[in-house]
Amino acid sequence: MKILVFSQNWFCEEFRSLGHDVRSIGLKAHTDVNLAEPFIHIDEVIADYLNGWRPDIILIHDDSAPFYVEGFPECGIPTVFLSIDTHHHSSLHGNLGRIFDKVLVAQKDFIPEIQSISDSSVDWMPLWASDYIEPCETKEYGAVFIGTLEPYLNAERCDFFEKLQKEVEIVCQPGSWQTMFPQSEIVINQTVKKDVNFRVFEAMMSGALLLTERTENGLPELFEDGTHLITYEKGNVEEAVEKIRYFLKHKDEARRIGAAGREKILEMHLPIHRAKRLISIFETLQCQKSKPRSRVGWLHNYFGIVCRSNRTSRQLISRCLEKGLQSAERIVDKREPLDEVSACVFAFTCLLADMTLSDDSGETLLKKAISYYPEYPILSLALIRSCLNRGAVELARQFAAVLDPTNPDGLFPVSEQVVAELFSSQLDKFFVERSQQ
Repeated sequence: MKILVFSQNWFCEEFRSLGHDVRSIGLKAHTDVNLAEPFIHIDEVIADYLNGWRPDIILIHDDSAPFYVEGFPECGIPTVFLSIDTHHHSSLHGNLGRIFDKVLVAQKDFIPEIQSISDSSVDWMPLWASDYIEPCETKEYGAVFIGTLEPYLNAERCDFFEKLQKEVEIVCQPGSWQTMFPQSEIVINQTVKKDVNFRVFEAMMSGALLLTERTENGLPELFEDGTHLITYEKGNVEEAVEKIRYFLKHKDEARRIGAAGREKILEMHLPIHRAKRLISIFETLQCQKSKPRSRVGWLHNYFGIVCRSNRTSRQLISRCLEKGLQSAERIVDKREPLDEVSACVFAFTCLLADMTLSDDSGETLLKKAISYYPEYPILSLALIRSCLNRGAVELARQFAAVLDPTNPDGLFPVSEQVVAELFSSQLDKFFVERSQQ
């Protein structure tokens, strides 16, 4: 089987060991082939970057960012999207599911939300221990936490470990888990949004005792509390302190649980296990040529790039807005169904495009959209605001009269407030979260 892997090189070695022909490609140096620029069509990728090598399957890894290669629904190649940071980007990933044929979600509790948005098949695939590590017989450290400790990213985590360090000795720092975990008796895990994160699997692979938050997202189905790991109630400093003290005094018991956890990882949670699962999916997956809401998915994708504007060039933002308008126009032309969030993204894109590109393409599109999607007044309010922004008061009044014939001018301040809230909430709510692992 020919497998093209996008964005990361996860499972490439394992796929090759299973006898498959694999290429990885992306915008980062760690892939086999590097894309020179974003917004390349998949046919161009195959022709120019892969010298005509055409894959049987395309695996798209979550890069905690929107996607930059286009044309998947039309290329006829089955696609699988692996959502890692679902807990950060559930809205974006659900909408990307409208583009791809299969979505695999690392955080189990988010499957219903992704399914409610996506038109694709959605299943659970937990994370894994990314590196093979041998535990150390001699332990240099007692309890450790290796991870992000920035108050502006995760104030709750910083507060928890600050209180914890006042009660027991803990090494808390960023750095390489591969070095620290095997030399530690206890690895403490604190989640971001109750996720079953990579640290769970990394700590257990190292042979240390994992002390992690009691959470869902599939954790009780993967491991048994007291056998493979130890849990504490989220934010409960007293319980965590008690268990750290107990297991530092009873190191034989701690190492026995740590060893059992490691055996579970070796048995079920290595990259090869996930690679075999993926191959079984690839073998039966069919390309869905008809994706009735794929343009809505692309609209969300371009919107996601724009919302990362602090890390995006102005030229790229302009291209995203142009492509977002193209997607929005296709949505209207094809009468693709919208939901409330998508209607907000539609309105946001049209307004920002006119402000950024200095034309009225967005306003023209809003005029077309309001007749097909009357159930979403946000489109009409955005149109009223657009008209007022360029001084077309009488035209704004005509559109306002459709919503409120008795007092159309009363909608002028309403449209201003709603649009201001729209811009604020869209930029705050969607896709700007950072990975806080």
